[in-house]
Amino acid sequence: MIEDYIEKDIIRKVKLIEFAFELKRINVGEAADRLGVTFNTIKSDFQKLSVLLEDKINFYKMTSSHILIFFNPSVRRYDLIKKIYQDSNFLKVCSRYIIGEYDYLTLVDEEFLSVTKAFKIKKDVEKYFSEALLPLSDTPEETYELQYRFLILSIWMRCDHLNSTVDWEIMTLAEEYADKILNILSNRLNKTQYTFFKLSIYLSLCRRQSHPIIIPADTMEIMEKGIIFNMFQDIFTTNESEKELTDEEIAYLAIIYRTLPYNPPNYFMIDIDYQYVRSRLITEFKEIDLLIELFEKEFGVSLYGDILFEVPLFNLLYTCALNIGNFLVTKHTFLSDEQMELLNRVKLILKKWNQEMETPIKYIPYFHLQAFCQLTSFILTNGSKSKIGVVIVAESETSHITFRKCLEKKLSLSDVILDSTLYYSLHDVPQYITKAEHLIICERTLLDEESMASENLFPISLSSLSDDIKHIASCIMNLG
Repeated sequence: MIEDYIEKDIIRKVKLIEFAFELKRINVGEAADRLGVTFNTIKSDFQKLSVLLEDKINFYKMTSSHILIFFNPSVRRYDLIKKIYQDSNFLKVCSRYIIGEYDYLTLVDEEFLSVTKAFKIKKDVEKYFSEALLPLSDTPEETYELQYRFLILSIWMRCDHLNSTVDWEIMTLAEEYADKILNILSNRLNKTQYTFFKLSIYLSLCRRQSHPIIIPADTMEIMEKGIIFNMFQDIFTTNESEKELTDEEIAYLAIIYRTLPYNPPNYFMIDIDYQYVRSRLITEFKEIDLLIELFEKEFGVSLYGDILFEVPLFNLLYTCALNIGNFLVTKHTFLSDEQMELLNRVKLILKKWNQEMETPIKYIPYFHLQAFCQLTSFILTNGSKSKIGVVIVAESETSHITFRKCLEKKLSLSDVILDSTLYYSLHDVPQYITKAEHLIICERTLLDEESMASENLFPISLSSLSDDIKHIASCIMNLG
């Protein structure tokens, strides 16, 4: 949202430098087509950027058709875009409004702008603020402070003007809390992510009394059941009886934390976190089942329980549920022609999903859709169309372990996707699965006469395990 208001040449230069940082070698004509400008505009922008970022560039060369650029090894993407954003007068006026300085005429003197130009920026800022703070619910006061903090973060992450009002003692405390949390949870964040988290904690510590956060009751109920919320409660308890922050403030920080990548030290922890998040989301939001089904029908690929698809999907839905996606400083994505075609199909799926279901997702920023398409393009266009989803229903966890491991030994996991959710009754299995072409393997003690008639259901027992597994494996191989 904020990028719709920041000066177009600033946004264009940010995108260009991000592409250059990632690709090192840029095709000028291709970049011009993607950004909707002329060949000469791209070259002119890069010449200006080479001067602005001179101290951060190791090597730079421009030919008739390509640009080659290498940055200092210590330079991060965020260092580059932050320096470009400093030239934005729109961000400076936004910062002034947050501080309480509404006299736009100071820009005329300080930035050498015309009165007309300064007045236009003022009107753009006011329009952005009113748009960013539109009520998310029937009770605007419930989400106003939450939205206002996101708005502050979206500006502060790009412009240093707000540093003039910082209480550096509280900022040091915020940094200590951020380091403690990341150490306990084994997180590794890049500079953009770390700064976002630290500033979020700072706002919580500064505004908890003058502008306390209010979290909608239904959201608060979900947050209180989460591992992250309960861990944060312990971290922000200064002694045995007194907490540094209220439960609502802790919920706010848990929401912020979940927008950031986990980045753990090993893949095993990624998988555990994915299974935990998946279990909570699928349980709390049944409409996600339909969305996955729509993707499967559109692309003819089995996606349910596939980490390659579900992690980007869950991240997309989470960051947009409370309109958070509009305020994050997300890396811009440079899509290939194939990925651009994919994006149009994805937009239609999400539109259909919103029409068919009452979902909490009202708007998904374009750049988040781009990132989602880039991450899922391989699985959506190259996934095995013969992959079969398998759900296990068993009486106990020991039966689940036995059936799952025996199936894994007998079958190639490239042929099937074993649902990680543990179902202990056929009634627990989501409607989406029973309607789809998933196979359901169910312990005989849980079956009745009606369920036995289902073509997609295979009975299994511990007493006849070997024969049952052979029969199931044979049927699955014939289906493949």
